[in-house]
Amino acid sequence: MKKWGIFFLIIICIIFLNFNNEVYGISSIEKSFNSTGAEFICLNVEAKALIKTSDKPSEIVKKMFAFTKKEKYTIKDENDLTELSYLKNGCEIKIIARELKYENKVYVCFVLSQYEGIVNINNIRRTINNAFSIYKVKPSFSAFIQGKYNESMTSEKMKEKALKAVVNSGGKLIDKIEDRNLISFYAYNPYIKDRVLVNSEPININVALRYSATDGCTYIWIGNPVINAEY
Repeated sequence: MKKWGIFFLIIICIIFLNFNNEVYGISSIEKSFNSTGAEFICLNVEAKALIKTSDKPSEIVKKMFAFTKKEKYTIKDENDLTELSYLKNGCEIKIIARELKYENKVYVCFVLSQYEGIVNINNIRRTINNAFSIYKVKPSFSAFIQGKYNESMTSEKMKEKALKAVVNSGGKLIDKIEDRNLISFYAYNPYIKDRVLVNSEPININVALRYSATDGCTYIWIGNPVINAEY
């Protein structure tokens, strides 16, 4: 009886850990990207929030940057906007704070990008969450992984790759955009917390492929809940 109790406890722990990874779209987009066979370019995590504070934008970005435990940043001030930048060892951080004087609030955007391989997105989110927590707000998140294929792909082959990535993310295809050189699929995975509404439908997985004749390659993006970048 005791053995069965231990067995069920282990099963519950495994389910909980898997769910915890899926909640923020972490293992889904990583698993999906790893199944594509594409060459990794970058991982991007972005968080946004409105903050009500008497702190100036320059004070906000410095306080939030301190949570990354990095050093030697640069700051650019322009009227009511401050941008803090950091780039070293394949890690790029940008924190932008804009004062909205008529609303007595400050808009903050915190972006962290990795260029030397996929790292644990949960850890990145935790760091950014902690940075926003000093102002007692919870930011909205988006993340994407970008890669490329060193080949020219037809529209049909891009659709095939996009559909496979959606399936491997555990999502159900909801909508799609198709062009000769661009494919964008929108899907929904009920086990992922982050989501947006597109035409009244919940979306939390976005897969896009675009062929670039200039670069001679086909790019792929896999994002949650949508790809928050130009593609």
